[in-house]
Amino acid sequence: MSSEPTAESKPKVSIDHLFIKALAKAGVQFPASKAGILSRLGETALRLSEAETIRAGSLVEDIEPESFENGSAFLCAFHSALYRKTYRQAFLCHRQARQPGQT
Repeated sequence: MSSEPTAESKPKVSIDHLFIKALAKAGVQFPASKAGILSRLGETALRLSEAETIRAGSLVEDIEPESFENGSAFLCAFHSALYRKTYRQAFLCHRQARQPGQT
């Protein structure tokens, strides 16, 4: 029996973990502006799974406000933006799934 981990047995890595590693690798330091973070991250790709990657900058574009005093403030804004994006997507999927005339 092989001791190599399989895709099913590998622990899932959170988007937070991947994003914080990307911020550190890009040299982002706080206080920082949204524009500064975007310019440092550039087109950095975050690998979510074997088949899926996402551009790190796309996660920053929806974040409010425009500047952050520290990493905690940035992560709170990051989570808020992810929640809004996920909620919007779920709402749109629900609307599209409903058939005309159904309540």
